[in-house]
Amino acid sequence: MNTSNTPAVHCFVINLATDVARRETISAQLDRLQIPHTIFPAVDGRLLSEEELSVRYDRARAIEESHDLTRGEIGCALSHHGVYCEMVRQGITHALVLEDDARLNDQVPGLLPRLAQMYPAEVSQVVMLNYVEKYSRNRMIQLDDSHKLVSTYGGNKNAHGYFLTLGAARKLSENLFPIWLVADRWERFKEKKFIRLKALLPYCIGLTTLAQDSNLNTDRVARMELYPRGGLMYYLHRYLYKKFIYQLFVRPFLRVATQKETW
Repeated sequence: MNTSNTPAVHCFVINLATDVARRETISAQLDRLQIPHTIFPAVDGRLLSEEELSVRYDRARAIEESHDLTRGEIGCALSHHGVYCEMVRQGITHALVLEDDARLNDQVPGLLPRLAQMYPAEVSQVVMLNYVEKYSRNRMIQLDDSHKLVSTYGGNKNAHGYFLTLGAARKLSENLFPIWLVADRWERFKEKKFIRLKALLPYCIGLTTLAQDSNLNTDRVARMELYPRGGLMYYLHRYLYKKFIYQLFVRPFLRVATQKETW
């Protein structure tokens, strides 16, 4: 690979100012891997005033599109949105975005320039570097001797480690404020045509034990998604197409596979 013309990949670490231990842990990892990084101040949703929430959170759209977000979810989404805005403001062409409980393997420094060379800044591309459970074996792209880029399948929801271009940052910054969806709904962002989406196989960013006590999403709870309800076409699509036709006639051709979570 010719690295002389490869754009630099800027690294942002989202971290609450009060989380000193987390900041020191992730910084030590990145220093060891020789990845320069910027600590980006996270938004603590618990501390937002009602006035701030009214400006920065679109509750009506959130309920219409998915569900009413918790303060932790709002703060997390605002933190990631802030990174996108900063990329646009500085004209950063490619970035690695990490939450402070991420754990990187030693291959990350070599993978980043390959991704930057593959995806021009103007393409609205996100590549999930964290674990995704299900993916399609169709149209896999060889990135290097050990890694492929694959299309995700289903609701893979993680945001602790991903690569994105300036084009993606611009689209996400323009379309996700005021906040109306959680930060890791990549499949929805793809459906809305905000981004193109790929995942790295095998993944190269896991989680430290700090992830067991998340400070960005402390009040995020497991729940059934509340879909916006419509008329007859909505129910035909949801129950006839998605539950029967899709599973029987579409999914087999996607050659869906499952990735093992190894670390």
